Amino acid sequence: MSRKSATKDFLEYLKAIGTFTVIAPKGYLDKGFWAESIYTLFDERHLSYRVKKTPDASDEKIVLMNDEEVGLIEALLKSKTIKKIFFLPNRYLNEEVLNLLDERCFLFCRDKESFQLVEKKAKRSKVYLTDDIWHLFDLKKMKCSPKEAEDISIGKRYSIWHMAAEFQSKIQTLKLGQHAYKIGYFLTDSTLPEAINITQSYRGCFLHTTLTKWLSNLFLGIVDVPDIVVTDEFYIALIAEKLGKTVFLWKDDLYKQEGISFQAFAQSAFIFQLEPQKNYQATISNTLKNFPFGATANSKKFDSLNPEKEADIGLKGISKKLPKVLIVLDHFIMGGVEKIACSVLPELTHEYQITLLLKRHLIDRKLIRYLRSKDIRVYYPPKLQDVWVLNYLWAKFFQMPRYQKLSDNVLATCDLIVDYNAFCLLPMAFSIHQTPKISFSHNSFTYLSRVLSPQLLLAYDYFVCLSQDCQKDWITKYPAIQNKLFQIYNPLDVEAIRKKALSDSYPRCRYFVSVQRLDIDKDTATIIKAFHLFCTQHEDTYLYIVGEGPQKSELIKLAENNKKIIFTGNLYNPYPIIKHAEALILSTSQSWGEGLGMVLLEAQALGTLAVSSNVKSGPAEILMNGKAGLLFSPSDERALARIMNNIRTNKIDKEKMISVAANHLNRFNKEKIVGEISSLFQKALDDVSD
Repeated sequence: MSRKSATKDFLEYLKAIGTFTVIAPKGYLDKGFWAESIYTLFDERHLSYRVKKTPDASDEKIVLMNDEEVGLIEALLKSKTIKKIFFLPNRYLNEEVLNLLDERCFLFCRDKESFQLVEKKAKRSKVYLTDDIWHLFDLKKMKCSPKEAEDISIGKRYSIWHMAAEFQSKIQTLKLGQHAYKIGYFLTDSTLPEAINITQSYRGCFLHTTLTKWLSNLFLGIVDVPDIVVTDEFYIALIAEKLGKTVFLWKDDLYKQEGISFQAFAQSAFIFQLEPQKNYQATISNTLKNFPFGATANSKKFDSLNPEKEADIGLKGISKKLPKVLIVLDHFIMGGVEKIACSVLPELTHEYQITLLLKRHLIDRKLIRYLRSKDIRVYYPPKLQDVWVLNYLWAKFFQMPRYQKLSDNVLATCDLIVDYNAFCLLPMAFSIHQTPKISFSHNSFTYLSRVLSPQLLLAYDYFVCLSQDCQKDWITKYPAIQNKLFQIYNPLDVEAIRKKALSDSYPRCRYFVSVQRLDIDKDTATIIKAFHLFCTQHEDTYLYIVGEGPQKSELIKLAENNKKIIFTGNLYNPYPIIKHAEALILSTSQSWGEGLGMVLLEAQALGTLAVSSNVKSGPAEILMNGKAGLLFSPSDERALARIMNNIRTNKIDKEKMISVAANHLNRFNKEKIVGEISSLFQKALDDVSD
């Protein structure tokens, strides 16, 4: 195979190949800022991808994120369905892996040493020299507040975060003229035998841990505390340099032996090489005295006489004057409520201190990391289902009591409690008397009317529902709460959705699409049955079903091996496939109803016709009773099949409906909705003070 030594962009290659599967074994991309960085880079370039731990027969193009899994690579190469395998070879190269590679493999090396070795060993593969994608990460946006280091969700015995509380007191201050600079020592036992002595002498932070724990949002927040970072670890130096720190890095031959290149630092104004010697502080001081601080180095200075100026030393901090608002949810996995929370809560942090308290360990770590990066504290209980006895005992007798203590504390000290979905604070809400409580209902009134009673409503001061129809149903059944009930739509960020839809990763055929959970409250079965009827007249059209859920296996059976019905699973970016569809179809069970139906709004924002079952309470309101989309009776597959046929044969004025929908999207303007929520919070707080 021919070799190309010119610098190539790994991400541009991935964009060119269309949809691909990321294989991330052993949780390699399940947590930490490395995972979030990769996903962010993929999403910013509108790449179409899905993430799995192991591939199956549907995967043709593989991006491997860990090339040390020899057994996995062997399995990939044995598969006849896999056509291409892309990966970035690790700096600590495994020759056994390189010898296995064939012409389907595309390797992107990040330094010349790796490139030369890979080119020599992997003779049948294509090898490229690429820029290190590390330098594309915006770490400043990804770090968490250092205060989050005490979060109860960490709690692992050998984690560096047991030292996090000590780090603030152990950080050293170096005075130079009128200014003082905080120095953080991040030293390991991997390259410097004298690291322990240095830690004791200079009050540094000695890290006896693994690289995996360094690559986290929490660690980014800790590294951002000092103005100057001294380290013996290459990756910590990279992190600090990306955060704009002045860095002193020990020279050591071990790096050269392991093939690590320092070319990345060649043009950096922040990196200094530090030769091992006894008088480290004198070397640092002399270097800094001659270093052009200010605009060139962008060094952070602070007044050593007034250490409370946290903003001047890189600590975000949260003003004590802001009211403390506690958001309570049962769990936090990818769904409509969680998606809205991630959109709304960060917008409120400049007016309120936001804390999220979860009742169960059912979480999406990517969403949790996102909220923490926005200065939102998140507390959740430990996982008690661990099969390892020691892990279970640790969680039950250490982490759980700590979680309970923290949750009791935040409940007792907050100024406002917001029960964000389906009255999950009950029955605890009855025992909280002094703090105002607001209940947000993201469910339909059809569902809530089965579980609520007038007595339960006495536990809250205010209520929020999502649609005007739902508000009317509430008032009809519970007229006593009319003055306490507010209708606030969920917000729609139109520009963000349209930007994500720019990717060209969508099917090149005519198709309908359904994007919804495959669960009991949704009625995907009706869509499949309707499509079977539709297919008898139109064999050139497909149905794409986007989503996951416990009903998936039954729905696949219902599809009856119809090759025109494609189950995609969850897509990190479903907007391109929505944008280019004939129509988006939402089908909901009549006994559950729909809170609002955000996916219908997303389709309208993309200029796609929206079709929905006419259940209470949101769809008809969004589709303006059929003027901005099409409605069919719940569970009526024949009515839906007729609608699909009319769309396919152009028997309806599709463009007129899309135009009407677009002209009424301002009802869901994000800035307007956030303002309404903030006003309600302030009203609840003012009523208590009065």
